[in-house]
Amino acid sequence: HLTEAGTAYVEEHRAELDAVWESAAADGDDPAAGLFEQVGQLHAAAAQVASAGTPEQVATATAAVTEARKALYRLLAE
Repeated sequence: HLTEAGTAYVEEHRAELDAVWESAAADGDDPAAGLFEQVGQLHAAAAQVASAGTPEQVATATAAVTEARKALYRLLAE
């Protein structure tokens, strides 16, 4: 978990920090780069819900992530 100071730093430098991930995704020819970028953003959103969400919001987020995982496996099963 980030400290209050760390959270404030991230908020103040959001564009700079996001640019690091954008350049990393753009640098390679890896077709999965966009997928991993989105997974990182999903992780950040899940962390926010886990730290600031109500129990109901956490449960709803858990269900959404569970469904997303299942959908990815269904893609491979096709």
